[in-house]
Amino acid sequence: MSARRRTLLGWWALLYAASLFVAPRLVTLVPTYVLACVVTEVLARQELLLERRTAGRFVGLTILALGLSLTLRWQPLARAEGLASIGAWHRAKAQLDGPVAVFPSRIREDVPQQVYVRAEGAERVSILGVPGHRLGPGVFRVPLRSAQVTAALDTGAEPRLVVDGQPNLRFDLHRARRRPGALCQAADGRVTVVSTSTDELLAWSSTPRSEGAPTVARTRDRPMACAYAPDGARVVAFEDGRLTRDGRTWRELGAPLRAFAMDRRGRWAAAIGGDAPRLVTAAGDLPLPAVVERLVTTEHGVAYARGAAIVARDFGPGGALGEARVRRLGRPPLRLVGGDGALALTTTLFDVRPAGNHEIVTETVTLQTATLRARARTRHDAGRALCGISDGAALLVDSIGPAYCAGEWRSSPVEGRVRRGADVVLEVPVDDEVRRGERAFHEPTRRGVACASCHPMAGAESPSQDGAWHDIGHAAPRPSRDVRGVAGTPPYLRDGSYADLRALAAFPEEVLGGYAREDARRPEDVAAFLASLVRPAEASPVDAEAGYRVFVRAGCPDCHAAPAFTDLRSWPAARVRSDEVPVDRIDTPSLIGAGDRGRGLGGDLPLEDFLPVHAPELRLDAAERAALTALLRSL
Repeated sequence: MSARRRTLLGWWALLYAASLFVAPRLVTLVPTYVLACVVTEVLARQELLLERRTAGRFVGLTILALGLSLTLRWQPLARAEGLASIGAWHRAKAQLDGPVAVFPSRIREDVPQQVYVRAEGAERVSILGVPGHRLGPGVFRVPLRSAQVTAALDTGAEPRLVVDGQPNLRFDLHRARRRPGALCQAADGRVTVVSTSTDELLAWSSTPRSEGAPTVARTRDRPMACAYAPDGARVVAFEDGRLTRDGRTWRELGAPLRAFAMDRRGRWAAAIGGDAPRLVTAAGDLPLPAVVERLVTTEHGVAYARGAAIVARDFGPGGALGEARVRRLGRPPLRLVGGDGALALTTTLFDVRPAGNHEIVTETVTLQTATLRARARTRHDAGRALCGISDGAALLVDSIGPAYCAGEWRSSPVEGRVRRGADVVLEVPVDDEVRRGERAFHEPTRRGVACASCHPMAGAESPSQDGAWHDIGHAAPRPSRDVRGVAGTPPYLRDGSYADLRALAAFPEEVLGGYAREDARRPEDVAAFLASLVRPAEASPVDAEAGYRVFVRAGCPDCHAAPAFTDLRSWPAARVRSDEVPVDRIDTPSLIGAGDRGRGLGGDLPLEDFLPVHAPELRLDAAERAALTALLRSL
């Protein structure tokens, strides 16, 4: 190579390095290389560097620069300079802006969900034979129940959108996998484990060598809990509100059932969601102001979690519920168990450090059942799970993710295992990227906290989420966002600072100290797990067309356009809420799931009160406001 060419390449490399140092995030990869080439060529043409170069050599130099970027350092430089973010955003935007668009683009066989469709000029749509409900011109909502999806797939149907009788977009499909979850044990030693995802009851007999293969019984749609009555009958609770005794219908409580519990005496309680949440017992119903999803029965009565509070009620004469005792908590409980005169709950706490990031700690608190006074507190990492009560104290076991205990038996949904003592009696292989990603999501970092510490129940263990009050990088606690259903809406996090789902892996690595178990596949596995999550939702009885008309007239689709109900952009926080810090930016959240959250973006105001704060210029009468709120709650 000639001296002149070496000098030229040296100047080009120096200019490129300087541009990276001065403005690494203000320029993208390709313009950086082109800029270096152009500046070098201009200097040569002005005879300030070398003699004038030919246009051909300039083109060759540009191609060489691009070739180096593509073959040597494309991924790290692209991520550092934001080019990967642009690509992910454009792909998602193109999918949502097409003449026919759907959200989400994945169908899960094991979760009831609603798919939103925008098909310009369409009169009707369907998925797997299930017709869509019209929201507005060209906008539809298709409710899919797990049993419908399974039945259609068993007949060989393709997971496609059909628009006016013509096949259209094809969906990604997530088939159900066995997940050993809720566990119950009878006095004679019989054990049942519930697999909600596959509609199965796995039963072991009371023989001494009962750790053999279980007896598998298929059930109707989505069993969620089980218990053994004092007479030995097995009671199973289903999400559609049905209770069975030894396989026969016992009670019809109404849908959806959110929690069920039965004590040793056979006294039971169930929490019903829907438009009229209530607590149901053998003695009668108790209206509730909010849906309850953590519920236990004890020798004293029934206790349940409602947001950041524990409410206990005694069983009075005839089983009637007595006066409520309430204990306020700092954070919503992630898990609640009871027995032996005690309650135990797990929650997460955090301290704000001067740097602005959070020191997050998992804490298990044991309460006296009679008084709700704290008996003991234990801080531990996310690799320990609250499993039950033993001798009046919280029972913590080694488990990646939640664990369910009965005697010496334990089931772990994330690990896919059922144990009897130290022996594994059932193991579902974690052999695909979605299951590996779920395990990584619950795996503790070196700081002892996992992704699931702030985003509990991401694995669809619960119909909705009591989010922990943390927010990465902010000095004040805010409700953590539900991660289900966010795939396909880049960028991610409240301020849109993460380009794609794989980029989220940088936070535990850089802020939480990384993981003790090294795994190069972890970013892709976690991304696959998050992409597999959809928001569980039953068919809504709400007449949403009236609300959608108000939604359109109010200009809401300018930022929350169907089918994803987001524009994939970020806005100054003050535009969303006047009391936010003006320099903050907020990524436009999808409105899907607003009904589960029941609150606005800040988490401190109900939807009815958040709308005037968010859009004070709206002039809606009471009927219009009620219709719009009903639409948002049905999403």
